[in-house]
Amino acid sequence: GLVIGIDFGSEYLKLSVARDGAPSIVSSEVGARKTSAVVSFGTEENWDRMIGEVPRKSGMQLIGGIRDLLGGSLETAKGLWSRAYTPFEVTEDSARLTIKVAVRGTEYSAEEMAAMLLQYVRQLAVASDKSGLEGAVITVPCFWQQRQKQALLDAAEIAGLDVLALMTEPAAAALMYGIDRFQSELTSKSPKKGGSAYLLLYKMGAGSTSAALIKFSKYSAQARSSGGKKGSGAKQLEGGEAYGPWVGMYVMRPQLQVVGMEWDDTLGGRQFDGRCVEHLADEFNQKMTAGGDVGGEAAQGGADASDDGEHLDVRDHPRSMMKLQEACRKAKEVLSLSAEAPVRVDALFQ
Repeated sequence: GLVIGIDFGSEYLKLSVARDGAPSIVSSEVGARKTSAVVSFGTEENWDRMIGEVPRKSGMQLIGGIRDLLGGSLETAKGLWSRAYTPFEVTEDSARLTIKVAVRGTEYSAEEMAAMLLQYVRQLAVASDKSGLEGAVITVPCFWQQRQKQALLDAAEIAGLDVLALMTEPAAAALMYGIDRFQSELTSKSPKKGGSAYLLLYKMGAGSTSAALIKFSKYSAQARSSGGKKGSGAKQLEGGEAYGPWVGMYVMRPQLQVVGMEWDDTLGGRQFDGRCVEHLADEFNQKMTAGGDVGGEAAQGGADASDDGEHLDVRDHPRSMMKLQEACRKAKEVLSLSAEAPVRVDALFQ
């Protein structure tokens, strides 16, 4: 059956499938190699639930950062959502000691919302390969505790996914990057010396930053399948013991060890987005209060509010803030390649 790998991030989901012993990335329905990890419950005119890029680009009201809500307390959730300007209310589920989100009179747990994302990924996997889904390996942050891991397992169960393993993000990245890359280097060294190689992995995600030191080394193990006659390709260990690719004899295998990890679960790309959003929101409010021209229909709405003597704050309008957040996110991506990035939002406030 088909085995899939899911990189379940704060901002994006990535899906791969194992084909012919190698991973292959599965694209979303819009052809992207990653999918925005957001859920939208549509608009007042269309209440259909949507996942990914389509609702994000349509300016719909979104629920994001779902992974970071798993296994979290109400205080943690409110801290995340206070910076997201979401229109939905988050409350405490006292029976389960976690949180739930109210959407148009219906309450959803963090596990149910995560399950919506995992169901979407499952559908992509099944559509890409008709051989039948056997199970999934899902990455988790290196600082997650058992409570958060169990919440993810519960979400996978709701989504109908059989989780074969949860793997920390540093271990998954190291396995993909180095286990084959360093194998020839390691096996070329003397078995007695126990050759090893080290790799430093650094990751800044949307919600956290981490660094891990990985050690690649080798060990001897008995071969389970025959690869040739005794003596064919064999090497000699100290003391005269031969090892080679035949059943019962010894071969050298690569292995990895996570030597150490450090992280900051409060520093990530969302903090950059948030600083940009707050700066532009202040600038917009100042220009509108002064009756300045910030362009198009937005200036029209602001002038009316100013003339009535009302204090305008774009932060009081979730739809406007979502537009501004999306514009800042795109600007951040542009700034990865350029020194400057213009930010323009049509009809920000009406």
